[in-house]
Amino acid sequence: MLTKPVQSLGFALVQARERVRPGGVVVHDADPRPRYVTSVIRVGDDLSGVLTEVARGLPGVAGHYLYPRSDLHLTVLNLDTARQRAVADRVDAAQDVLADAEPFPVVLAGLGISRRSIYARAYDPTGSLLRVRARLAEATGCRPPWPLRLLGFVNLLRFTQPSVGDPLAGWTDRRRTALGTFEAAAVEIVHTDKVLSTAGTVVLHRIALNG
Repeated sequence: MLTKPVQSLGFALVQARERVRPGGVVVHDADPRPRYVTSVIRVGDDLSGVLTEVARGLPGVAGHYLYPRSDLHLTVLNLDTARQRAVADRVDAAQDVLADAEPFPVVLAGLGISRRSIYARAYDPTGSLLRVRARLAEATGCRPPWPLRLLGFVNLLRFTQPSVGDPLAGWTDRRRTALGTFEAAAVEIVHTDKVLSTAGTVVLHRIALNG
């Protein structure tokens, strides 16, 4: 099981790699067409409301893309590069390896910022997210690079314009904010756009984590 300090170090490495400067961001492509096949865990209703309020409270967010609470999620593993060419086969592979997985807690603590987004850092206190991700990676051949495979991210805001000075300052004040815990109770395999929008997402299969 990975300890919180190890995960914190991973987030620090990602933060250093994704250092943001005003005017140096990657602007969000708002194409609503479903273009990705991925696996996600949705944030529970109570905590999603807290997260959207935190995001709305950041200075200078007007004009950027704020995730609706219904769309907040943690990506387990992108499946676009799976060895299974047919999407149905990727769904079957996921079902086979997650059929006996159990629910697990996800702790959200602190905000992070990348060149594309502001996100909540998702900690894996039991190692269960890592095991679920490893099972999917083994079954599909999709493996994210280190240290991303150890970490979880819940995007709250996507940059839609290069002016990010105010959100950047707001993030600095909230990068250690405790946000809360939710239970990962299901993994969804979806065909979706970049932001898991309701209009641009088709749920291909929902795998309940009930052991």
